[in-house]
Amino acid sequence: KKLVRGLSVKGLDRIDESRLYRTGEIAELVGVTRQAVVHWIKKGWVGAIRVGRHYRVKGSELKRFLNEGTESVRRG
Repeated sequence: KKLVRGLSVKGLDRIDESRLYRTGEIAELVGVTRQAVVHWIKKGWVGAIRVGRHYRVKGSELKRFLNEGTESVRRG
């Protein structure tokens, strides 16, 4: 169980690093809104690819963000 911006993330070990996750799936995993996930992507905190009008985040990138949180963003 890790914390990202004060949020408890359960099942971090179940994230498949090779899979692409939709913003809605990430929101459900983390316990935030889909709009919050899109905000993280637009701020550059989470790397994503665009598929049409939608974003997808690779599991390995999601794990990195959840493990590091936004602390590395504030330092960088």
